[in-house]
Amino acid sequence: MSGVRADAFTKTRACPSSADISSRRLPRGKSDQIARHIAGCEFCAAEQSFLSAFSLTAEEDEFAEMPVHLRRLAEALLVGKQEDSYF
Repeated sequence: MSGVRADAFTKTRACPSSADISSRRLPRGKSDQIARHIAGCEFCAAEQSFLSAFSLTAEEDEFAEMPVHLRRLAEALLVGKQEDSYF
């Protein structure tokens, strides 16, 4: 048996994903289901509070393109190659 209590403050398999908790574009039925879960789950309620306080705008949520020289450096490090210049 694990040392984790059943009522421990933790995310479980029954908990919705962070993306679903923070989404404002879920179908009504799924949104209602998540709201009911959050009402009874202290961890997810805290996560929802955190995510709503630090939510990103649509523009901030997009990934920035990695500069070519940094991509080459990352690829070289990942495959163990050494190159004279990455710039």
